[in-house]
Amino acid sequence: MIVALISCSLSAQYSEKKNNQNGNNPAGRVTGSLFDAQTNQIIEYGNVVLYLTKDSSMVNGTISDKEGKFKLENLQFGMYYIKASFIGYATKFIDSIRVNPKSLEVDLGKIFLDEQSIELGNVLVTGQKEMVINNLDKKIINVEKDLTSTGGSAVDVVGNIPSITVDLDGNVSFRGNQNIIILIDGKPSALVGASNSDILNSIPASSIESIELVTNPSARYDPDGSSGILNIILKKRIDGGLNGAVSLNVGTGDKYNGSINLNYRTPYFNFFGSYDSRIMNNENQGNTLRTNNINNSISYLDQQNNGVFKFGSHNLGAGLDYLYDDFNTFTFSYRFRKFGFDSDGIVETSNKDSANQLTNYFERSNVADRNMGGSNYTLSYRKTFDKKGAELTADIILGDFSMNRNEDIVQSNYDINLNPTSNDLEKGLSSNSNEQWTFQSNYINPIEDFGRIETGFKVTLKDLNSKNDYENFDPNSSLWIEDPLRKTDFDYKEQIYAVYGIYSNNINKFQYQVGLRAEQANVDGSEAVTLTAFNKNY
Repeated sequence: MIVALISCSLSAQYSEKKNNQNGNNPAGRVTGSLFDAQTNQIIEYGNVVLYLTKDSSMVNGTISDKEGKFKLENLQFGMYYIKASFIGYATKFIDSIRVNPKSLEVDLGKIFLDEQSIELGNVLVTGQKEMVINNLDKKIINVEKDLTSTGGSAVDVVGNIPSITVDLDGNVSFRGNQNIIILIDGKPSALVGASNSDILNSIPASSIESIELVTNPSARYDPDGSSGILNIILKKRIDGGLNGAVSLNVGTGDKYNGSINLNYRTPYFNFFGSYDSRIMNNENQGNTLRTNNINNSISYLDQQNNGVFKFGSHNLGAGLDYLYDDFNTFTFSYRFRKFGFDSDGIVETSNKDSANQLTNYFERSNVADRNMGGSNYTLSYRKTFDKKGAELTADIILGDFSMNRNEDIVQSNYDINLNPTSNDLEKGLSSNSNEQWTFQSNYINPIEDFGRIETGFKVTLKDLNSKNDYENFDPNSSLWIEDPLRKTDFDYKEQIYAVYGIYSNNINKFQYQVGLRAEQANVDGSEAVTLTAFNKNY
């Protein structure tokens, strides 16, 4: 019995020793400490990684403690090497580290790392703008990457803005009110006197970077836009060297759009230029059925209309920035816009009695073309200061716009058997010319622990002329006879002088601003046909 117990004990000890030799129950450990080779100072949080020599596979890793010491435990028997590293130091390798039953613990002692200078390459940090930024008096909508409006015009972009609606004729309204001012880069549009619809249609969506919707206009802005102000910010690159972008778009419904933007930047000058063009052809069809009941007398109106609408535009812009120093910049820019609307349509009208019998029939065809063009010259100055947010700006702007419209109308009359009886010919001629000078300056000064002060002035000089002529064709004399009752020739001159001041601040999360604006307006108008005139000063 005693012999058996001794035999079992010896067998168990032999088995444990054999297992340790095979490495099945590892107990090896590698220790050491990291120091700076030049200063002999402790290196804390240094990286120490242990690799197996035979296949360079990573076995274990750790970091040095506050005394520079590190410890790698529970290692199997074998050959290893260590890689020690830290930011700003050259990586150090220590090989031929053997862990076996005779050397279960290996102390590497002090490991000295040498400092190393590393030349870093350029670092490019990229990010994306917020889609919508809300400020105290305005909302900024970044639409540069809005793919839903690609190939369209500013009308399509504006139509995607919440609270803004655009009807079928392109008229823009904010919360149901169409009294909106449209600015381009914070300045009046080159299309002085044109409708908001015409202005937005002339701007391709591809050239827009962002739109500022001023929902609560401050005293800085003209009081005309009581509903709001749309400030369209156009793209303008400021990268160094020569850069540019070219785009071509083809859309369904016979729509085509192309643009090119170029920019060349030197240490003191920045040259920029752009050109874009849009072509759009639309066909329209419609049908109107109306029942009239007048004093129990029933009649019907049936209208069929077919037409083609064509639009084309060309926009050219060029300019330069002169960067005098880090605080002063002078800019001159020129922008030219030319676009036109052509339409060709016919309306077939049938009048019928209560028995649905034809009582009258005629066809009215309309061929019209409307061409508009405008130039805008801007000289600007901008000065910044060491104080963040403080700036002084000044602008001199000349806008010149003209519009011509020709319309030919032919009404063909028929009897109830649809036999032609007569033709009525009418012609409409319109021409508008508008010139506007703007002189303005604005100064912003944020004062610590006091608030933000803004002040400035604006002078606007307008000179507008509008002429309309209508002529009817006389078949007896084969001459076009002018219609004096519809003829107009109107001149309008306006001078507005304005100064303003604004104070803004915040109390915790509550922001507020107060402003005061004073204006003097001198208006002269005259109508050459009726020989009437008026003058207003207020």
